[in-house]
Amino acid sequence: MKKLLHTLLFCGMLSVASAQTMNCSSSTSSEIVFTTNAIELCEGMPTEALTISVLSNLPDTEFLVVEVDQPLDFDLGDNTIVGISDDGVFIPETLGFTHGEQFAVLPFSCDIYEFRSLIDAVLNGNSGGMPCCDLEPVGTSVKSFCNNLSDLNIYSSDDINTLNDVWDILIAHAGNAGNNFSVNSFKSQIDALKLWVDGLPENCRYSSDYCYALSVEDQLFKVLETPDILEIITDTPDEITINANISDGVLEYSIDPDGQGWQRDNVIRNAPNEGTVYVREVSSPLLCTQEETYQNLTLPVELREFKADVETTTNLLYWITETESNSLGFGIERSADGENFTKIDWVDGAGDSQLPTNYTYRDLSPLTGTSYYRLAMEDMGGRVNYSPVVVVQRKDGTGFGIISIGPNPSANILNISILNDDEVGNVEYLIYDLMGRKVRHGTRELVVGINNFPIDAAMMGTGMYIFTAFKGDYIVSAYKFVMH
Repeated sequence: MKKLLHTLLFCGMLSVASAQTMNCSSSTSSEIVFTTNAIELCEGMPTEALTISVLSNLPDTEFLVVEVDQPLDFDLGDNTIVGISDDGVFIPETLGFTHGEQFAVLPFSCDIYEFRSLIDAVLNGNSGGMPCCDLEPVGTSVKSFCNNLSDLNIYSSDDINTLNDVWDILIAHAGNAGNNFSVNSFKSQIDALKLWVDGLPENCRYSSDYCYALSVEDQLFKVLETPDILEIITDTPDEITINANISDGVLEYSIDPDGQGWQRDNVIRNAPNEGTVYVREVSSPLLCTQEETYQNLTLPVELREFKADVETTTNLLYWITETESNSLGFGIERSADGENFTKIDWVDGAGDSQLPTNYTYRDLSPLTGTSYYRLAMEDMGGRVNYSPVVVVQRKDGTGFGIISIGPNPSANILNISILNDDEVGNVEYLIYDLMGRKVRHGTRELVVGINNFPIDAAMMGTGMYIFTAFKGDYIVSAYKFVMH
């Protein structure tokens, strides 16, 4: 059984029309534009508000969505209500409808104020000095009814604003008979509720009639199949493969339906790094389309290793690529603080290669102290991905440096040992991950000699990190360690 869709929205104000099925008087009416043939729509396509035109002299009108499993000529009275819409706009699949199924929409008009007044009299009335909710007359007890309302989060008339709330009131009165109302049982329960309230003590009942109208005509919909996108494969740079399924028909694919158009091949080349894929069945009357976003994080270069060493007057960088696909080359970027990188040179890539390729580069004018390096790996389409950061520490001769960081690897506490042969002062330290993101920052006062202090690193997570110490405005040391 399909589940009722709850939409907590206020009913719309509508105008007068000719009489249809009603309760109260001949002036109570509701009608819908009748459709001879079923309106076709896709599984994920919402119905349109303008498709349905409703006229009623009752102030509040919403729509009952009814499941249909028979031909056009049938009475909807015994069919199950599976949803309520305040404006006739909803998506079939949210109500559990799949392709090949039909459903109908019926307008139901009422005055929500009348239902609010009826419930207000029960919840707030007194009879013989006893609250109405404590009464237990013959039949359904008021106490049980009030408790059921409370279970449905209806505590006062302020909680009754939509036809969904009226539905909950009927469930509270019907008990176990609720939740699966047919069209006829929905109307019967409304009438039964009024009859029950009329039998309560005078101070517990709403003295006026409440009116409702239900159209005898409906608008019928038939659900067409929308392709199902099973997966989007992004394991090749600048290329995506779309695996989709449909029970019958031929599929077309696109990432730019208004520009580049559609193709029968499910492999789309020269695809941007991220975007949306669209899939449709070519012979569908409405060209039912499914869409899904994707992101291709596959590197144009599969990097095996990237390292850096100190030479006498230069810093040597070397790296090995396992494979390269559409690789333009490598921008050599350097930083003094691990955050702000500048491009200092360029090395051409191999284009397309399935074999390991070795590269070297020498920084002929290295920074004194610490240097951070990374590769900006660019493909032919201009897309750039970055390598992990490597660190080089050149001797600076200031009498200041890191003696040790331990234990290495560490699980929580890092014990830092720093040599300070210079004057007393503060050391500022920073900890970065290998992507250059700062994860810890602090300051310590140093004495002359060896300085030992702990750092709590338990929350940093598993991985390799870089510890950097600053004295004044000068970066003087760096050290790599591992957390596990």
